Amino acid sequence: MKKTFLFTLITSAFLLFTGVGCKKDVLEIKVPNKPNLAIENVAGPDIEECGGFVWDVKFNLNEASTAGGWIVQKVNYKRNVINCPDVAFINNDITYWEAWRVVAGAKGDSDRLAGAFNYDDRFSSPNFPNTKGNTTVTGEVRFLKG
Repeated sequence: MKKTFLFTLITSAFLLFTGVGCKKDVLEIKVPNKPNLAIENVAGPDIEECGGFVWDVKFNLNEASTAGGWIVQKVNYKRNVINCPDVAFINNDITYWEAWRVVAGAKGDSDRLAGAFNYDDRFSSPNFPNTKGNTTVTGEVRFLKG
């Protein structure tokens, strides 16, 4: 059976750390409003020096699911870190999938609602002192009923 995922909510975090040395630069967050699934900010986004950032979020349905299902996210993590003098240190493009179970009658992740966590996902990157480059994290998320 062929499954097609049409994503209804896109989140992205973009960090550009262009200067040599350590300073806080630009962090751009885009969270579109969608009718059936929302992203709630838990902590951050916190920009650190040298390219680091942390942002914790919750995924919540606007209405409780009668049948339950899964909140599924496709994440693309692109990182380009360059040591001085202009030598590539990290240059990767990674795609992975994540899922959170939603039980019937609930609006969010079963483990979080049971008290195991206070957030569903953490978008983050470590610091890279004395470098330049950029990091882009894009998440596409949708609720799949059943």
